[in-house]
This record gives sequence, structure tokens and C-alpha cells, in this order.
Amino acid sequence: MKIIYKKKIYNGMAELRDYEVERLLINKDSVKIIIDNEYMVLTPTELKIKGRISNTQYSIYNEGQTYKLIGYRWKPTGRLEEQITIPFDVKTRLAEAWRAMNAK
Repeated sequence: MKIIYKKKIYNGMAELRDYEVERLLINKDSVKIIIDNEYMVLTPTELKIKGRISNTQYSIYNEGQTYKLIGYRWKPTGRLEEQITIPFDVKTRLAEAWRAMNAK
């Protein structure tokens, strides 16, 4: 099972990028989506039939790269017992460090 951390729910939906969903379906993997210490588990079958596809999005990190967001109605199946911190990706940390250095 793959675990994906998300920061927000958009219009009652937990959104995954299309290439994340494709990878999960190819590997026949379930996914646990965690938002604010609540989680929802989706099986490969649910990933395939319950998603709503949005318009094409453009990556802010890789120029020219596009993806679609696939939204799943947020229905938490449980709560995590202890508080967790969402890990930042490396690009976010580098961007924050660069802004801090240039602010001086």
C-alpha cells in the first residue's frame, strides 16, 4: 500500500495526479491518502471507477509538463493516533532557502 500525504481537500475531494493513479493501477496497489491526521484507503478498483478527472494542469516545476488531477470524494475511514508532519519535497525546501537567501 502506498501512502500519499496531501495538504488540503478541494471541494470535498482528495486529488491525485493522473500519473500517480496510473502507477498505482499498473502495480495493482491500494493507496492511503492522509490529510490532517485523517486517512482514506482506496483499492485499485475504487481508484479506477470513483475518480473525477479535471482539466489539464501545468507543472510549475517542469516547464512543459502537464497532468490531470483525479478527485476522489473525501470520506475518511479513520484517524491517525499521533500527530504527523507532512514531509516537504526537496524542491519546496530549495525554493524556500533560495527566497530566504535573496531576501537579505
